[in-house]
Amino acid sequence: MHKFRFQIAFADTDAGGIVYHARHIEICERARMNMMNGWDYNRDGGFVLRGLAAEYKNPILLGELVDIETEFIEVGNASCKARQTLKVGDEVRSVITVDVVFVNAMLRPIRLTDQLVEFLKQKGIKL
Repeated sequence: MHKFRFQIAFADTDAGGIVYHARHIEICERARMNMMNGWDYNRDGGFVLRGLAAEYKNPILLGELVDIETEFIEVGNASCKARQTLKVGDEVRSVITVDVVFVNAMLRPIRLTDQLVEFLKQKGIKL
């Protein structure tokens, strides 16, 4: 599981100090990019978003520190599904589930490379 901390700024909120629903998705994108920045593998392809589901439980407010926990819940031959839980303290505020596909330079789905599969295993991701 990867953890990323993000503090909510005024630009993330509406006039009432509540985080816009779309910002939950952007914050999760930042967390995924932070996780992948540490990955050192031969990039024979890349991941693109295929689907997304969002469940909003309670609002996130201006100034709050949000912890985003990212964990892979499914890994296929050419795709991965990850659950991202946004928490303030121990309280879950939203859960975003993303489905990504591994593609080549022509944006066509390809199998995860052997090198990437081995790298994911080394990171503790269950395949």
